[in-house]
Amino acid sequence: MSLSGRSREITLPTCCLPNRVTLLAVAEPETGGLHIRQLMLAPAQLRLALPDIVQERMGHGDLQIVKFIADSQSLFARGESLQQDDQPRGPDLWTKLLNGKWLDPMLAIVAGYALAREGRFDDANIVIRNLRMYFSGLPDTEALAKIAGLPFQRPDSPPLVLDGLQAFEDYETLWPNPIGTLDFNGPWTMWRGTRTG
Repeated sequence: MSLSGRSREITLPTCCLPNRVTLLAVAEPETGGLHIRQLMLAPAQLRLALPDIVQERMGHGDLQIVKFIADSQSLFARGESLQQDDQPRGPDLWTKLLNGKWLDPMLAIVAGYALAREGRFDDANIVIRNLRMYFSGLPDTEALAKIAGLPFQRPDSPPLVLDGLQAFEDYETLWPNPIGTLDFNGPWTMWRGTRTG
C-alpha cells in the first residue's frame, strides 16, 4: 500500500486474510514522524465464516481488545516493553497478548517480536504453529520462526515488521524497491519515495 503525503510518499506491505478486514491507520502528529497501526479484524458479520475454534476463542469486549492492540503497538513502536507498570505482572499479560491473535493476529505477531527482543522463546513453537494453522500466509510467522531458531520457510513477501525483514540476511531480495529507500526509523517495514506496482 502506498500513501502520498504533502512532500513524500511511503510504501508499506500489508496482508489480507479470509473473512477479516485489514485496517491500516496512519497519523502524522505535529511533533513529526508517523504513527502507524495495522490490524486484521473479523467484523461480526464475517465471524461465522471463521473456523469454530477461532470463533470460540475470540470472546467479547472487542473495543477494549482493539484499544489493547493499539496500545501494545504504540509501546512496541517506541521500543518499550509491553509489560507496563500499570498492567498486571507475570505470564498473564503475555498470555493475553499471544492469545489476542484470535481477534487480531497482529497482536500475536507484535507480542512475538517483543518476546524475541527480550530473548524469550518459550511459547514460540505454540504461537508459530497456531499462526500457521489459523492465519496462514503471514510472512512475519516465518520470520518469527527463524528468529526463534525453529524450522521456517522463506516468505515470498516482506514481513510487516522491520525486525522480521532483517531476520533474513538477504532481506533486500524480499522487496521490489531499491535498498536505499528502506526506512529504518520505525517498527514497520516501510520504504520512502518509491511506489510498487
